[in-house]
Amino acid sequence: MSNISKAVTQWANKNIADIKGEWGKSTIEGNAEINFKITKDSPDEVTGEFTASGQKMWMNEYGSGSRLDRSNPFLSQYTSSSVFNRERLNDTGFEYAIRTRPSGHYYQDLDGNNHRGSGIGMPHGLRLESKTTFGDMAVKPHEPKHTIKETLTGNTVYNEQFKQDLLNSFGATIQESIAKVVRKS
Repeated sequence: MSNISKAVTQWANKNIADIKGEWGKSTIEGNAEINFKITKDSPDEVTGEFTASGQKMWMNEYGSGSRLDRSNPFLSQYTSSSVFNRERLNDTGFEYAIRTRPSGHYYQDLDGNNHRGSGIGMPHGLRLESKTTFGDMAVKPHEPKHTIKETLTGNTVYNEQFKQDLLNSFGATIQESIAKVVRKS
């Protein structure tokens, strides 16, 4: 593994730990996973890839219910999938609000867990976020936190240190290359 790959991997692992720490503070139910791997490590190019998954990850990053981030680049994919309750689009002024589902209707959450609809308030379901209707039992939508984006791209001390480490690693790589050329001659 090159010096640059080592620096990138160290930076990624530190940020992953921070992201998981933030997820651990969340009350959102479900799974959340994030990983990083170097996909190319050559003298000309170092490339890495983050992958993230799980209901808790999605809801933490992009919110839920009426608080759902409409700029989510995966929103159209989500709303056209079988896990999305299309009745959530039919309530003018409350688009994306969390709603009940038809009785006996089985559906999966974002982690693939099976659930069964209650049938309350059919044919269009009740807005579960409504404190007026459900009081303390109302489902609270979650604000998007964009934890991954903020952690990886934020102007933090650690990210600034990473830039310096990357420059140092690049310099060390150049020195190693020069030393190899000098030894050969």
